[in-house]
This record gives sequence, structure tokens and C-alpha cells, in this order.
Amino acid sequence: MSLVGVYDAEWRKRKINLFSVLRSFVSQLSPGQELTKVSLPSELCHPFSMLELVAYRELQLFHMLFDIVHHTSPYDRFLCVVRWYLGLVREETMEKKPFNPVIGETHLCWVDHGDGDISEFIGEQVSHHPPVSAFIVRNQKRGLSITGAITFKVGFGSNCASVTTGGEVTIHTGQETYTMTKCVPDMMVNNVIWGEKYLIWHGAITITCSDNDYVAKINLSEESVRNILEGKIYEGEKVIHILSGLAGEKAYIGDYHERKEVRESNESDEGLEGHEDDGGHGRHGGEQLFVDLSNYKDNTIIYLPTEVQSQFNSLKLWAPVKDAIIKYDLAVADEEKKKIEADQRNRQRERLLNDAWKDSQFFIFREKGDPIEGESQEEVLDRGAWNFKNNFSIDMQYITSVMEETDRIRAAAAAEDQAKLETQQNSDKTYTETCTVQ
Repeated sequence: MSLVGVYDAEWRKRKINLFSVLRSFVSQLSPGQELTKVSLPSELCHPFSMLELVAYRELQLFHMLFDIVHHTSPYDRFLCVVRWYLGLVREETMEKKPFNPVIGETHLCWVDHGDGDISEFIGEQVSHHPPVSAFIVRNQKRGLSITGAITFKVGFGSNCASVTTGGEVTIHTGQETYTMTKCVPDMMVNNVIWGEKYLIWHGAITITCSDNDYVAKINLSEESVRNILEGKIYEGEKVIHILSGLAGEKAYIGDYHERKEVRESNESDEGLEGHEDDGGHGRHGGEQLFVDLSNYKDNTIIYLPTEVQSQFNSLKLWAPVKDAIIKYDLAVADEEKKKIEADQRNRQRERLLNDAWKDSQFFIFREKGDPIEGESQEEVLDRGAWNFKNNFSIDMQYITSVMEETDRIRAAAAAEDQAKLETQQNSDKTYTETCTVQ
């Protein structure tokens, strides 16, 4: 299983050892060394891949979108999407960074809601420079899907780490199509080396619907170590509602014009005062609770058994590095990590020589517009999109076959172990009898 959702393990609480980080970097340097081939020390990594984190984040509260089928008005369905997106920006502990997925790495997992109702995640690392992770989250029974091709850039400061995200995400329903400018907002992890660590979501996100004029603009920021959420909902150019609250906790919605009138009245009188139930972030102008994330239960995510994982499945690919990090054997972790990354460079070189980078296992790149002579791969990516091939599905038939294959492999392994045990016992018995005769 993935370790993304494990928060109470010893490895989660380890402090970063600067000497270990420096030693790992220095050991890789040599005259003329190409810095792009320097591997990030495992001391700075959590034992899971970014693909695993994307899957966990997308599937945890995917069921919040199920309410969309119960609404008859486009506006209520739009609010359902906004509510779901706010569920993505939950409180997070990200003291270190996940592994950068390597080219061709895949990640498969699902949620079983019962009665053949499956929500599936299919993800793949489709580009190395720039790094792009393509994915689809889909519930075929309910006619819902989320698709995206996203990028993550991680930077380290003196005592902080930043994660910048990119790439649009699209939600398809049976009635409308919605687009988000980011899979998740940018984030900043403060006090990475010393002090009390905490994460802040920050930046702006826009949610639109191509089938109507509704738009949501949300901004996240830090205020006195709190993660403030503010936003406006538009119909065309007209602001109709405002959003406010704390990211990962509660958000409130209010009528824009009522809020404006109350604010002007209060500012001319005594000013604005907050209420105790919202952590001091005041409610004004008839605002109502829009979403309380504590009322939603996380989905239980199911992963492929070890016996049937493919070579480039995230869980199998990174297993040697994960095991070494958990054991705190960072020398072994660094060595195993470098092997995986060196293999990626070789495979990437072949893909570029054969011009095969546009066609991956689950996704294919479709260019838009005419090609430009001499343009780089990154420039090509800017004028196209990664589309799911629809050549694979995690449905009940697939799950049943996977479990049957797992049982067969485990039974064969158990029979082999039993045969070895019996052979060893017979050998020991013969040896004992020989010794007795002598």
C-alpha cells in the first residue's frame, strides 16, 4: 500500500540532517559534473512518489462530487464543484518532498463504494523535462471524471520549501464541463529545518464552466499563521456571492451586495468583529456555512497487491528506496534512488531519439496548431494536451481478475515454500539417521 496517508510513523517526524544532505550532494560531484544528474538526497524525501500523492489527494473526497447529480440548476451544480475543490486544500503535513516520478511510472488505485460502484485513478508520468503527470479520476457508473496533466516544481529556501503547481484540470459530468486553473494551489512549508513546521496553501485559482457564465475566483494566503481563504463567485461580470473562511476547515458563502452594505455600515461605526466559531475570521452580511470538511469522511483507497504490480508501478518501482528510508539507511536509499533516475535518463534519451515521447501507456499527446521548426519539447507541450487513451479501466471485472491472479500467485508461492520446507526436513532427518548409525 501507499504510505501517503500514514501520518504517525517515525519517519514522518524526523528532523532534516543538514550534514547528511551536504554529504550526499558532495559525494555526487566531480569535475565537469552535469548538475541535472545530481540526485536529490533521500534525506529530503518522503517515502512515496508525487503520483501517489496526487492520487491520494484526488480520491480522498471524490465522493463530494456525487451530489452534483441531485441538483437541477446549473448554479447549484457549479457550487458543488467549488465545494469539492475546497476539499482539496485540506490541512497537510509535508515536511519533505515526495519522489519525482520517473518517465513511464504509473500509479493505479481505486475506491469501492459498494454494489459495483468504483472510483478509479489512473496516473502516469508522461514527460521528464518538463515533468508532467497525467491522470484521470473516473466513476463510470455516475458519469463523472476528472482529467489533468500537471506539473510540480519544488524549491528550498533557508528554512522553507515551496511547491509550485501548474496545469489545468477538467471535470466532466453528464451535463457540464468545468475547468480549474490548478490541480491544487501552490504551497509553502515553513520552518523545514528548525521551528514548528506548518504548511500554507497560497495563490489564486479560477474555476469556470464552459456551458454557462459562472466563475469562481479563490485566493489563499497566510495571516498570523492561519491559512485564509477568500473568493468571489461571478455570473458573467457580476459578483453574486463571496466566499471566506479557513482553508482545510470551514468556508462560508454570503450575498455580495449584503456583505458590501454591512461592511460599509460597520466601517462607519465600530469596525468588523469576528465570531468565536470561525477562529476569529468574521462572518458578515448573512453569510452561511458553505462547507465544513470535518463532516466528510475520507474514502478508503485500495492499491494493487504487490504480486501483480508492474515494473513501473510507483509502489514497486520505489520500494527499495522506501524501505531504506524507513530503516533510516540513507546511504542505501541514495544509491537505489540514483539507479532509478539513471535508468530514466537512458529511457528518456531513447524516447526522444525515436520521437516516441508523445505516446505513453495510458495517455497520448495531441498537438494544437501547426508545428514550428526548431521548437523544443517544452514549447510543443505548451500548445497541446495529454488525452487519456481510454484503453484501460479499473472495473469490477478487472478487480476480480487481479484478485484471482494474486490468490494464484500466493498459493503457488506457499506450495513452493512448503515443498522446500519438506525437502529440508527430509534432509535433516536423513542426516540425523546417518549420524545415529555411525
